[in-house]
Amino acid sequence: MEARFDALVRAYQAVVQEMLADFRARSGLADPARWRDAGLPRVGTLPGRPPLEYEFHGVGLRLRRWREEVDFDFGHGGRSDGFDLWHLRAFAQAAPDAFPEFRDPHELERALLLEVAAGRVVRGTHGHDDGLYYLAGRPAATA
Repeated sequence: MEARFDALVRAYQAVVQEMLADFRARSGLADPARWRDAGLPRVGTLPGRPPLEYEFHGVGLRLRRWREEVDFDFGHGGRSDGFDLWHLRAFAQAAPDAFPEFRDPHELERALLLEVAAGRVVRGTHGHDDGLYYLAGRPAATA
C-alpha cells in the first residue's frame, strides 16, 4: 500500500475509534446508531473535560473536542472503520502539515484508486455496498 495513503487512512480510523469510544463512555450508548431509541438529541454536548460536542447526520456522526474534530459515516452493520474521499479529504485538510501531499484532492483520489485497483482497499462488505471503502483483510470495527 502506498505508505502515505495508508498513514492517512490509519490516522483517520484511529481518531474515529478513539473519539467514538469517548462518545460511548460519556453517553452510555453501546450502539450510537440507536441514539433516537435512547432519547439522545440529534445535536448536543456531553459533559467532561474537554466537553464533547456531537452531531448525528444522515448515516453519520460528527464529534468535536476543542480543536479536534472528526466526521464519519456508519457502514453496513454499524461498521465504523469505513472511509470515503469526502471524509478523508476533510481529515487531511484539518491537519495540512501532517498530510501535505493530500491537499490536492486529485492526488488523494489517485491514491485511493490505485489501492482499490491493487485490491488493498475494497468497497462495501458482505455483498452490501454502503458507499464506503475499507482496508482489505482487516477485521471490522463496529459502533
